[in-house]
Amino acid sequence: MLSICIPIFNFDVRALLAELLNQSKMIAIPTEICCLDDASSEFVEINQAFIRDKEINYEYLDENIGRARIRNRLAQFAQGDYLIYLDCDVKIGPDYIQKYIEHLSSGVVYGGTIYNQELSVDLNYRLHYLVGHQRESVLPIKRNQAPYLTFKTNNFLTPKEIILAVPFDNSIRRYGHEDTLWAFSLSTHDIPILHIDNPIIHLGLETNEELLYKIELALLNLLELRNTGRVLPVKALKYYQKYHSLLRLVASKQLLEKLRGKLLTGSSPLRILDFYKLIFLTINDDV
Repeated sequence: MLSICIPIFNFDVRALLAELLNQSKMIAIPTEICCLDDASSEFVEINQAFIRDKEINYEYLDENIGRARIRNRLAQFAQGDYLIYLDCDVKIGPDYIQKYIEHLSSGVVYGGTIYNQELSVDLNYRLHYLVGHQRESVLPIKRNQAPYLTFKTNNFLTPKEIILAVPFDNSIRRYGHEDTLWAFSLSTHDIPILHIDNPIIHLGLETNEELLYKIELALLNLLELRNTGRVLPVKALKYYQKYHSLLRLVASKQLLEKLRGKLLTGSSPLRILDFYKLIFLTINDDV
């Protein structure tokens, strides 16, 4: 059996679930859809009303447990031997499930991400679009050159036995780098990741301010992981460690706020974001 596992948080999933139900009728192997709602405060009633009379396994969690723990919980919740993990704020292609079925024997498989082109015109969401379009939307031929560094948890296939043997780290409670850490864990267990062309379209763009907040949380996770001996091969951390002495000479809260102001306009190039990350790491590093 194939289980499609969707962690839900504050998003209308009706269109996604309708498409998945339609595609599941067209394939040759038994398929189930499993949804865990991570204590959403929005869209709960309309999602539940849609799911109520459908063949969908659904549970609402009273407490938010975070991105790592909910993926582990979904592995326990699902009945299938193979799991497709799919974020809730996405749109899938017409043969999405079938493409993954063709790779059931390939181990861990990542399908990729693309962003809706027409959303790029709104400056309030421009930073997220630029990060997605320029950093996350990568062709599989390039992703396969660095398979662990380009892996994301928003769209992947895995045998259930792998995620049970190498689960996500439940100690990561705030946002950020649970996917990087899991990919790094796979590499230490010599479990390969294959990248294919089966992208989802990311729909849930966040405002510049919302994205910066999440980036800051992810950077704090990087420092916390490093302080516990888990140094991830992330570019921002590599450059921070390389130029740490120089950064300490120039870093200040005033500089951080100036860079933040530029990023909030939505019109700054991503090199400003890269510099912002380095200054943020410098100011927040206690070591």
